[in-house]
Amino acid sequence: LQDALTARTPQKSRTRKDTQALLLGIAKCAGCGGNMYLSKRAGGQDYNCRATSRGVRCPAAAGMRADWLEEWTSAQFLARLGHMPVTKVVKRKGYDPTPELREVEAELKALYADRDMRRSATGRRIWQEEVATLERRAEALENTPRQEARTEIVETGETYAQFWARHDTAGRRRLLLEAGARVMVSKGRSGGGAERLAGPDESRLSFTIGAHDDPYQARMEELEAEELAAELD
Repeated sequence: LQDALTARTPQKSRTRKDTQALLLGIAKCAGCGGNMYLSKRAGGQDYNCRATSRGVRCPAAAGMRADWLEEWTSAQFLARLGHMPVTKVVKRKGYDPTPELREVEAELKALYADRDMRRSATGRRIWQEEVATLERRAEALENTPRQEARTEIVETGETYAQFWARHDTAGRRRLLLEAGARVMVSKGRSGGGAERLAGPDESRLSFTIGAHDDPYQARMEELEAEELAAELD
């Protein structure tokens, strides 16, 4: 997968820096489906749709205070997965003893053909030792079952909440991405009273887990988001 990503991702001379945007690649504009990017303003930061940076016109570009959106998303994620164990994928290589057994068989045949050429007692003793060694190896291979390659999901020994607590923004973002977390943000309504300053309008937000079935596409979106965020900095 990484080789394919390297081959298909445009290479640039600059060095990509780690983003401090917790929701880069996770927060999406409901108007166009594109990523939302962290931007600074007087007194704080916001996540905003940047469709125009991609040459796209968004019919309902969304934006929201960064602290509100990050706190809401973090709470949603931990409420759903915080108590669950973190798992990882382990790939086990398969093994087929047949090729090695065929090699041992060929060596044994060559030794058996060479038996009558060992005229001295020393030569015959060495021949017997060589045969015994190969016979033991052949027997071990004959008793070794063929194993198919397999993928296992194993627990890491900690919960999502524990992982979250001991990691920084980059680690938490990686956890959100690997879980397939997505938060869709709809465009806000104009007007309203003091309640608009109390916190996010949750009717504008929707949160899902496992939004990506295709890990390649997920990684491509992540790389594209990081590159565009670096260009906007």
